[in-house]
Amino acid sequence: LKNLLSQTRHLSGSPDVGDRAPDFTLSGLEGNSISLSDFSGKVVLLYFWATWCPPCRNEAPFIADTHEALKDKGFRIIGVSLDTSRSDLADYLMANPKINWPQAFDGQGWETPVARVYGVRATPSSFLIDKQGTIRYINPRGPDLFNGILQLLSEGEEGSQVEVYVDGAPLRP
Repeated sequence: LKNLLSQTRHLSGSPDVGDRAPDFTLSGLEGNSISLSDFSGKVVLLYFWATWCPPCRNEAPFIADTHEALKDKGFRIIGVSLDTSRSDLADYLMANPKINWPQAFDGQGWETPVARVYGVRATPSSFLIDKQGTIRYINPRGPDLFNGILQLLSEGEEGSQVEVYVDGAPLRP
């Protein structure tokens, strides 16, 4: 069964936990280029979403708070918008300034090549990638996402554990 699942995954072309995250370069909303390889050595959440997606909108405050708490520790987010309207995306981001990480946008929606490479079939979809560029978690949510990020930030730091403080008190997931 394990072999059959592995073959099916490779037929579908979607990367899995333990695979090297496929590199890509996309246009950012501001016209800049965004490449996964630019974030080498960082823990990255590759986050596929859209402004019209209610679960994405519901999850946005948690993602934004997690980003704010951990960005200075080496955590980054790359948003890949599956919107087809640049103005809808720009308006949403303007109304939600806490969503302040790079946003890739090409207006192709579900046909965005990187979404196809990653096998994205629903929003939100996410891939948590370690400092070496390996996919370690697929679609982590809530405390699982937060704990996964903390674990990956601590890896390779002999005897260290990432401490996060909010208003002077240690944050516990």
